[in-house]
Amino acid sequence: MQMQELTIKRRTATGKEVAKRLRREGVVPAVLYGGARPEAITLDPRAVLKMIHGHEGTTQLLALRFDGEQAGGTRMAIIRD
Repeated sequence: MQMQELTIKRRTATGKEVAKRLRREGVVPAVLYGGARPEAITLDPRAVLKMIHGHEGTTQLLALRFDGEQAGGTRMAIIRD
């Protein structure tokens, strides 16, 4: 299984209205579960589409790199379709 890397950004604001505003601005609001607590994040929609294109119906292993953070800012994630 090939590992792909995806850059994500942390966000502090949460809620329905915030998610709507983020979508209007052209980013994908998401939640990263696991660890001590869930983290609100945003993703670049072009990177997500590029990552999943051609991999429908498969499981993917991702390296999630937090934008602007030094070493240790990477997490592993599994996406199941």
